[in-house]
Amino acid sequence: MKKLDIDLEDINDLLSILKASTSKLTYKHRQEMIENMKRADKAITVHLYPVWYRKSKETLLEMNEWSYHQIYLCVYNNAICYSLGHGRSSGMRENHNFFIDYFLRNKKLRDKTITAIIISHRKDVLAYYFYDKYGYCNHDIGLNWDRKIIERLKKTILPYSYVTHDGFEKRRVIFKTRNKEIEIYKAIKEDIRNRKILMRIRKKC
Repeated sequence: MKKLDIDLEDINDLLSILKASTSKLTYKHRQEMIENMKRADKAITVHLYPVWYRKSKETLLEMNEWSYHQIYLCVYNNAICYSLGHGRSSGMRENHNFFIDYFLRNKKLRDKTITAIIISHRKDVLAYYFYDKYGYCNHDIGLNWDRKIIERLKKTILPYSYVTHDGFEKRRVIFKTRNKEIEIYKAIKEDIRNRKILMRIRKKC
């Protein structure tokens, strides 16, 4: 069998995985995924923020189960392995927090795992950003998990991304490190009526 030649630091190679049918990828339970990531040459976590609303699970890029998904990927034993967490169900929130908690306690794996933040619309990528170490999606922290993880994260100051909704239909995706805050994506959908309502609200405040 020909060895998979994939560079996870290259957006084209990464998208070839995210756009592939999930039937061609190998889903791993969270603990097994951690072990595979340890053994793999390289590993990546993808913060996926979809900005569209038709349900699809055909590929990882087309997932829109929730406002965010944190996907974990590695190439191990000539297979592309993945696992993930998001906020739609208690099980997925537990997965999300499990991975964050594990990476919080394992600096070696944090340093080995790179991060990509991707804003998607169906199969299109609207914006993306790479970071050379591990970062997490700062949503649903502690839900279906040990709530003390919030304080542990504050002490370590790990990089994280998050999505905001400012006013009417103004959506931003931010990546925050110890030293800087990067606006990766900003969408504005604002009509005259909503603008007038917002102005009235501001006058009353």
